[in-house]
Amino acid sequence: IFEGLPTTPRSEELVDNAEDGLYVTDADGRIEYCNESYAAMMGYDPDELVGEHASMLMAEGEIESGQNAVSKALASDDDHSSVLDMTLKHRDGSRIHTSIHGSVRRDSSGAYAGTMGVVRDITERKQRQRELEEYRSLVENAVDPMYVLDEDKTFQIVNVAMTAFVGRPKAELVGADVRDVLPLESID
Repeated sequence: IFEGLPTTPRSEELVDNAEDGLYVTDADGRIEYCNESYAAMMGYDPDELVGEHASMLMAEGEIESGQNAVSKALASDDDHSSVLDMTLKHRDGSRIHTSIHGSVRRDSSGAYAGTMGVVRDITERKQRQRELEEYRSLVENAVDPMYVLDEDKTFQIVNVAMTAFVGRPKAELVGADVRDVLPLESID
């Protein structure tokens, strides 16, 4: 894996012990190397994954995404890395949402030799985003007027019910001073 690269015991230790998952595949898509973090993220030991096809770790429908990313990289004039959000499959069958910062590898003749990348588990971040979207949708569609003011008492967020309540469009309300919108007796 480190062939042609300057390595030291420290650089190998850094790769092996990185918190993010690291992997290298060959031109056929088989895993040549993965660090302990990547294997543990997927529920395996590194030795169990080396030699296996990377598709065994991909959730249904993700193989095409991976192939498209590789094809796109090979078709471009540069082999810069790209970031791909992909759902992987843990050994127990659960789904892991990941962000993969990957790039293609080429051999000395310039031919495609596989891929390598850094994999980060973003499952919790995706869950928080989903919850935030659900909350935003709930507030936006609530029948009661709702709003958020900043410390200067200007509207930062308003829902549809609030725009209907004051008879002004959202674009006009956001940034407006509450004292210019609500009756004086309501402000207190």
